[in-house]
Amino acid sequence: MHIIKEREKTHGNYQTQSALAQKFKKVFRQSPNWGNLNEPQTEALEAIAVKLARLLAGDVNYKDHWIDIQGYAFLAADFSPLIPGLPKVPDFTTEEPLESFPSIALRQANG
Repeated sequence: MHIIKEREKTHGNYQTQSALAQKFKKVFRQSPNWGNLNEPQTEALEAIAVKLARLLAGDVNYKDHWIDIQGYAFLAADFSPLIPGLPKVPDFTTEEPLESFPSIALRQANG
């Protein structure tokens, strides 16, 4: 039970958080483009819904929620058709310095 009380500080009350997440997911599923998403994009949006709910039910300044949202968005982008002009998605399996990716450089600068 200790872990549940500890998580409640950052994630909020589970009943509140889960209700919010389900409301977000319902809105997502009712959107006109939901059927156009592939499975990785769908999963990323559903994970983002959970992270948004944790922010709104829990600690809005808990950096991991914000960083996780960015990570899920990057994952979804990896499974999206390449659109000219969009910043490239970090490939964490390469030796390329992270500073070359604008969002990561910004995160590092802000600590």
